[in-house]
Amino acid sequence: MRTLFSVHSLVLLILALIPVGLIFAPFLLSVCMISATVVALFKLDVSPLHLSFRPTSKGWRALKGAPQFWVLCGLFFFVFWGVWDLQDTGYWLSRLRIKVPLLVLPLAFFFLPRPNNRILDGLLYYLCIVLTITSLGVLLNYLGHMEAINQLIKQGKPIPLPCNHVRFSLLLVFGLLSALYLYFQEYFWRKPGEQYLQLAMAGFLFVFIHILSVRTGMAVLYATLFLLTVRYILKTRRYRLGLGLLGAMLLFPFLAYQTIPSLRAKVDYMKYDLFMYRHGHTDKALSDAGRWVSLELGWEVFREQPWIGVGVGNLKRAVYARYAEQYPDLSYEERKMPHNQFLSVFAAGGILGGVIFTLLFLSACNEQEFYEKEFLETAVEQTPDIGDFKIPDAVANNNPGTNDGSNNGGTGSGNNGGSTTGGTNTGGNNNGGSTTGGTNTGGNNNGGSTTGGTNTGGNNNGGSTTGGTNTGGNNNGGSTTGGTNTGG
Repeated sequence: MRTLFSVHSLVLLILALIPVGLIFAPFLLSVCMISATVVALFKLDVSPLHLSFRPTSKGWRALKGAPQFWVLCGLFFFVFWGVWDLQDTGYWLSRLRIKVPLLVLPLAFFFLPRPNNRILDGLLYYLCIVLTITSLGVLLNYLGHMEAINQLIKQGKPIPLPCNHVRFSLLLVFGLLSALYLYFQEYFWRKPGEQYLQLAMAGFLFVFIHILSVRTGMAVLYATLFLLTVRYILKTRRYRLGLGLLGAMLLFPFLAYQTIPSLRAKVDYMKYDLFMYRHGHTDKALSDAGRWVSLELGWEVFREQPWIGVGVGNLKRAVYARYAEQYPDLSYEERKMPHNQFLSVFAAGGILGGVIFTLLFLSACNEQEFYEKEFLETAVEQTPDIGDFKIPDAVANNNPGTNDGSNNGGTGSGNNGGSTTGGTNTGGNNNGGSTTGGTNTGGNNNGGSTTGGTNTGGNNNGGSTTGGTNTGGNNNGGSTTGGTNTGG
C-alpha cells in the first residue's frame, strides 16, 4: 500500500510549525496538536484507498502500562476537582479546553515515530535562528522608537512583541540554552564554522533578554545559569573558574542597569509601583500592584476552604467576589486571577488537591530517562511500518574526520564509509567500513568488520569481529570468530 504523505515529513512539518505558532500565530498550535493526533492514530493509504487505525495492540498495552502517561493524565483530570459543586460552567469549560493538550499530546507523541538525535538538534538549531531573527526585528523597532517605548516601560508596558512578553522571554531563555548546548555538542549542519554562529546567537539572546527587561525571563535565565554553574563546579572541581562565573553573574545585572535604558526604566518603574502599593494605592495603571492584590485575594480564597478548596470551576467567581467587596472601583476587565500557578491550585483544590497536583507535577518533571528510553523506544517499536527518519549521508555525517576515505595507522573520529587499518577508531565512526588490526570503540563500524582487535560499545552491527573481543550489544546479525561476544 502507498500512503498519501510520508509520516516522517508530516512529523517534521508539525515540529517546524510549533515555533512559528508560539511566536506569530497561536492558532497554529491548535492545528499542530490536532494534526499530530490524527497522524499518530490514523493511516491513510491511497493505493488502494483505505483509512486504518495506526496503533497496534502492543502499543496500547505499553501505553496502559506506562505510569508516566497516567501522571500527565492526572494533571489533566485535576480540572475536574470540585465539579460536584460547579457554579461557573463557562469558566470551567475554558479551563478544560486549555488543559486538553496534557491529555492529547502525550498520546500523540507516544504513537509517532521519534526523530533521531541529529534531527532533534537540527530543530533546536532552527528554533534558535527563528528566535534570533525575530529578536533582531524587535530590537530594530525598539531602536527606531526608543524614547517612546521607554516611556511605555515607565508606565508598566512591555516592549512591543509579536506575542505575549512573558512567554516570549521564556522562549528566549530556552533558545539561549539550546544554542549553548549545540555549541558544546559541536553540532553543525553544513560546516564546522557554524559553531561560532551558535555562540554568537547565545551571546545576542543573552543581551537581548536584558533589553527586553521581562522579569520572568531574567529570573529564569539567572536561576538556570546559577544551577548550571554550581553543577559545573561540583563536577569539575574548578572552583576558581566557577566562582569567577558566579561573580560575573552578580556583576552583569548592575552593569546592564547602568548601560541598558529599557532595563533601567523597568527597574525604576518597579520601585515606583512597589512604593505606591505599600502606601495603599491599587490604581488600574499600576501593573505590579494589581498582581500583589490578586495574590492577596487568592490567599484569602485558600484560607476560606483550606482542605478541599473551592473547586477549579469556581475559583474565578470566588476571587472576583472579593474584588467586588474590597476593590469595587476596579472594573470586571481590570480584575486579575492570582498571578501564581501554585497559589491558584491550592485555592482551587485546598491542601489535599494542591499536594496531589504538586506530586504529579514533580513526577512528570522527574522522568527524563523514561521519556528518552522506554516511552519513545516503545513508541517506535510498536509502529514497524513507520521506521526511522532518514537523512542524506552527506548531511548526517557530522564528524571532523575524513569521509569516504581511509585512516591508516591512527585515531580518527570520522571516516564514515571508509576504513581504519593498523590503528584505533574511536567515537561514532567508520560506519559501513572496517577496522583492521586495531581497536574500534563507541558506536562504530556499523555494517562493517573489526579484525584482530577489540570492538566495544554498540558497534559492528551487521558485520563481524575476528580474533578479538566484541562487548556490549554489538555484532548484531554478524559473527565473532576466535573471541568473545558479550551482551545483547
